[in-house]
Amino acid sequence: MTECLQSHAELQNDLVGARERFRDEQARQSFAPPAPIGTVDLVHEVLTPLLLRPAAGVSDLGETMLHAFAGVAAPTLLSFGPFVDVLVRAPAAPDAAPDLSRLSLTTLTSTSGGSTNGMRLHSTA
Repeated sequence: MTECLQSHAELQNDLVGARERFRDEQARQSFAPPAPIGTVDLVHEVLTPLLLRPAAGVSDLGETMLHAFAGVAAPTLLSFGPFVDVLVRAPAAPDAAPDLSRLSLTTLTSTSGGSTNGMRLHSTA
């Protein structure tokens, strides 16, 4: 029983001091200077090796780096307004065919400057 009481007293002391230890540790970590981060010497580590490469290798590398640094290009958006209009209008009579003449390639690409961004569209004209 004595051993149990000693163990309980030790745990109680640890618990009582936990808040203070937590605050001390939090203060130490939050006010500590950030760890040093290695910097890149652009002239010696990037530019010089790039200038020593053959021109063919540099152009491929330059294009890859351009895409990486420039970010993702936004795809060209098609104008789906006329398509939505056809879908939401009242249903036609069963014997009449829907008028799809407004859904030509020029109508769909009118807001995108004529580019379909690699998509194949079939015109109805």
